[in-house]
This record gives sequence, C-alpha cells and structure tokens, in this order.
Amino acid sequence: VTREMDLDADGACDYHARTNSSDPTSLPLRTTWRMYCGVEWQDVVLSFEVHNLEQHHGEHDHEHGEDSTHEVASVLTLSGACQEKAYLNSLVFIREGTTLSGAPFYKSTTMEQYIYWDPACAPSDNPSPRWIIDAGRPNVTREMDLDADGACDYHARTNSSDPTSLPLRTTWRMYCGVEWQDVVLSFEVHNLEQHHGEHDHEHGEDSTHEVASVLTLSGACEEKAYLNSLAFSREGTTLSGAPFYKSTTMEQYIYWDPACAPSDNPSPRWIIDAGRP
Repeated sequence: VTREMDLDADGACDYHARTNSSDPTSLPLRTTWRMYCGVEWQDVVLSFEVHNLEQHHGEHDHEHGEDSTHEVASVLTLSGACQEKAYLNSLVFIREGTTLSGAPFYKSTTMEQYIYWDPACAPSDNPSPRWIIDAGRPNVTREMDLDADGACDYHARTNSSDPTSLPLRTTWRMYCGVEWQDVVLSFEVHNLEQHHGEHDHEHGEDSTHEVASVLTLSGACEEKAYLNSLAFSREGTTLSGAPFYKSTTMEQYIYWDPACAPSDNPSPRWIIDAGRP
C-alpha cells in the first residue's frame, strides 16, 4: 500500500481480471471485466453483492465482571466442523440484525445457514439458552423456538446465557451423520472499515456514499469459478486513497492501480489478483 503504481510490484500487468476505471473511490458493482480464462482473455460481466453491516456496542462485559464496551462482530468465518458438516467450514457469516431478545444473528453469504441465540429451542424445552447453527432462518418476532419447528433440531449448539456475543472459540455439540459429537468451533472475526466519500462524481451531484465493507463476487468464467461466491472484506486503503479488499478465505485481492506496470501508459484499472497490493 506504499507504492504509487504497479501495486503488486511484479513489473507486469499479470492478474486474474481488470476493468478500466479512472475512479479510485468506488469499485463498480456490475460491469464488464477482461478475465484470463485458461488460454485466452474473455469479456465477462462480474457482479459484486454488497452486504449491509451493523455494528453494536454493548454496555457491560458480564463475563469478565467489569464495565467495558465491546463490539459485536459483523463478519465471521467458521472452522472446526466435523467431516459430515465440513461444508460449514470456511463459510462467511454476516451480521443480519437482531432477534426479539436483542441478540445478534448471522447469515452465510453463500448458503441458507444461520447462527442465532435462542432462549429455548422448543416449547417443551426447560429454559436452556444456547447459540445455534441452523439451516432455518430465525423468526425475529418470536420469543423462543426461533425457527418455529417445535423441536431442538439444528446442526450444532453451545449453551450460553449471554445473548450479546457469540463465543469465538468454544465446544459445541454438533450432529455428525449418525451421532452428536463435541467439536471445538472457532470464528475468525474480520475487521472492517467504513468510508464516506464527499462527492458523487459519476452522478454529478453532491452526496455522501459509503464504500462497501463486504462484497460477494459472481460471474467469473469456468476456469476462474473458484472466485465465485468469495466474500471480500475491506482491508484498508492504498497510497492513492482507494479502498482494497481481501478474500476472507483465500489469498485473493481487489484493488485499484493507476498503472499496472512501469512501462504501462497510465491506464488506471480495478484489478482482481492473487498478489497483495
């Protein structure tokens, strides 16, 4: 992020894809890119879905018995699931909102999978509050049994009387094919930035706009299909002030470069690359 141009320092315009743009302030959310697809460059239309994020500050840290503010994570990546539930590993979960209790809940960026806190997972359940990983979306207007299935049926749970913050590393009971097992699940928190511009040049009017913090990519060609559904979180800014993004699960980056090689005539572009700027 300290270089003025050729941000990956490879001396060449070598990357997955690029789209020419003189605007370093905002990545185009849907436009045509030139992508290298195996043996040739192709025109592809790439789309980036923006995930709206919330930030929440608690008033008291009950677990540690002291007054302190803490931030509820907005973006999490899961790891540690058993083999039968391995498809949950590396899923990126975005904070969607809060349930009736005020607890945050999360949704996967690529699948119908959710994480939420439930005071009681079935009407007949003695109050046994827990965090739950489930394929069913929680009903945010219900007081308990948030997936409304009348049963404690889910992928995994960990008992917790604290609805304010998902435990980032602890033991869960997970259903693994034919039996329940104890597994240690970890959630990696992704630090995000938010940035407000001063002027919307494209539309020729004064307005503030927010640079997206989390994006999901789609539209890559078959040879680059592994890029589809990747979630990119905003890592910071380069020397030009342009935001840059990193995949939450792979060494893949999106950034703006004024010139991708020293010999390149100034041809500013947004780039998708395996090299960090």
